[in-house]
Parts: sequence; structure tokens; C-alpha cells
Amino acid sequence: MDAVIVNLWWIIPITLLLLAIIQLIYWAYLNNTVPSETKENVSMVTSPQMPTYPDNLVDRPMGDTSGINREPAPETTALGDVIPKMIMTNHPKGRKEIKLPDVPSYGMGRFFNKEYNILIALDERSTSRRHAVLSKDASTNQYFLTDTNSSYGTAIKRGDVFQPMTPGQEERIYHNDMVQFGRSLTVQFTLPGPTRQSVTGGR
Repeated sequence: MDAVIVNLWWIIPITLLLLAIIQLIYWAYLNNTVPSETKENVSMVTSPQMPTYPDNLVDRPMGDTSGINREPAPETTALGDVIPKMIMTNHPKGRKEIKLPDVPSYGMGRFFNKEYNILIALDERSTSRRHAVLSKDASTNQYFLTDTNSSYGTAIKRGDVFQPMTPGQEERIYHNDMVQFGRSLTVQFTLPGPTRQSVTGGR
């Protein structure tokens, strides 16, 4: 019996080698049969990306807090129209300014994903993949924000307090509004039109 076992010792390494070859063949098959478009989409979802528009994002040095909690000077076009944008005042990777896309409605989420109409990347751990939707009424030039049942919620600053938004309920966003996405990411909006204080008394 012992002699038989000694003579069959080579079966174990041969079996392991065959398993390794099968795994390599399977990996090569998957790598060559998944469409390139799908690979790009998977990469887009799993890797953090800020919007790719050249004029959309302005990075400021870490620690630059100029203008935070004060009404920012609106950036305007040659015709004097206010350029809508949002300023990430306490982003983990530094202060960021993002010009709002000129489309009627789009998502805001952890990663930029054009296929799913997520055109603003919040890129912060506590924000959801599709955290909120920002829409614009072109006839009145008013902006509205809706929390899409995100994991850690969205809150609008009213007076000195951030008040949580009701998921699925659209709320108007005014010039200079402060909004908190997730647990800690705060954003200040620069928009055409009045401030919340002037219209609602801060409510």
C-alpha cells in the first residue's frame, strides 16, 4: 500500500497545474469577451472622477477658505448673466468650484457617470452613487434640489442650522445657499436670482 502511495505522489502537482491552466484560460476568455464599452462603464463607476469638462472645475489649494460662509462674488458672462456654480467648501481633496451643467436636470453622486446622467461628482465617502438631482426651470431661472433617498441624506442650511431634506421632495435652492451632502460635505451655491434670506427670511 505504501509503495502505491509513493508511486502516485506526482498526481497532486499535476492536478494543481491543470487547475491553474484552466483558471488562466477562463480569465483570458472573460478578458476577451467583455465588450470594451462595458469595461469603460465599470471603470467609470468604480473609480472616482470629477466632471471632465475643461472649464467646469477649479481647484483651490488645501486650506484656502476665502469666501466660505460669505456671499461669493457671482461670476458673470460678458452680458452680465450670473454663471451658476457650486463651491465645495470642505472637500477632503481641497476646495473645489464646479460650474453647473447647462441641462434641465441631472444627478449628483459619488462618481461622475455620464451614462446615468450623473454630471456632478461629489467624490466623498458618505455620499451615495446617485445622491441627489438638481433641476432648473428655464422659464423662471430657478433651481431645485431633490434628495434621491441617499444613505446619509442631504440638508439645507436655514439660519444657523442644517435641516434634513425629505427624500423625494423637491426644494428650491437660492443664491448663496449652503447644502450638506452625506455626513459632512458642504457646498455653497452661486446662482442667478435672490438669496434665501431676502425671499423667505432664511427659512
